[in-house]
Amino acid sequence: MLGWFSAFRENGAPTSYGEQRTPVLLDTQIFGLVCLFAIPSLAFLIILPGVRHTKAISSLVFLSAMAIGTVLIVGLHYPTWHVASGFIDCPYKAFSKEKIRARIDVRIGLRHANISLCTHLLDRNLSGLVYNERFDISEVHLMEREMTRALTKGLPYPILKVVEYLSLERCGFHWGKQYRVAGHYTSAFLWLATSFWMFSMILLCLSPSHFASTFLWTGILILTATGAYVANVPQTMGIRFPSSDGSIQLVFSLGHSFYASFFAGTVSVALSLFLMLLRSLWDYELDTVFTARRKICRNWIPDKSLKSHRRRKISVYDVSRLY
Repeated sequence: MLGWFSAFRENGAPTSYGEQRTPVLLDTQIFGLVCLFAIPSLAFLIILPGVRHTKAISSLVFLSAMAIGTVLIVGLHYPTWHVASGFIDCPYKAFSKEKIRARIDVRIGLRHANISLCTHLLDRNLSGLVYNERFDISEVHLMEREMTRALTKGLPYPILKVVEYLSLERCGFHWGKQYRVAGHYTSAFLWLATSFWMFSMILLCLSPSHFASTFLWTGILILTATGAYVANVPQTMGIRFPSSDGSIQLVFSLGHSFYASFFAGTVSVALSLFLMLLRSLWDYELDTVFTARRKICRNWIPDKSLKSHRRRKISVYDVSRLY
């Protein structure tokens, strides 16, 4: 008979729950970072129909800035800067003749690497194994500790082989060191670009006429970060595995985070130059401290209706208020 405290107990033993074998299906950290930028963007789209003037340019600038900010923050945490994948046929564990047909994916980021293994074993009793492991590569001795942890945990042989390649730093194997150097400099430039992005968003609210110049530096720093990554990342990284066709080599290539960052930097520079060009077409001065709607032109035109030939001011709409 079940009582208040007898659920999930067997023969009066302490409460026991079954083992959770579900792999990681959603990166909650990345999901939270995306929501951090998606919610303000959605709020802006909701209030956009109530804006009477300059809807197009306002939407273009704000949504572009939010998208670039999303790419910046997600790129710092999402491990898809250098990726490789392929189908392999290899033993599941050491000293075993049983081979598995599996897909292995290696995704390397700026501070950590993700290795996933989705298996389709020949033995039906072992089918459906999915592994998704994260390894820290941000410091010198962390990879050796990660290798020890992986051996203690009893991870499959293909994952151990990739971790071993990344942890070696002798006999010409310096891939782990190159990834750390690339991640260090790229992270530094991206965090600096993030600080400029935050400052440009503040100027967008307080003094829009200075937004373009600050946003230009954001794009330049993003492009510098991508250049630093390409210059330091391993160029000949390859890991060979047996396969049904004989052998397969995991060849690494630049991933989505790199191309997204490069595209974001290019868009940031192009948008800033466009806004600076647009601003240069109008000669204006700020009429108040923050976001005045009407500006005073520097040029003075004679008022012919007055005998004293006094100059009259021409009020023009400042292009800076558009963004």
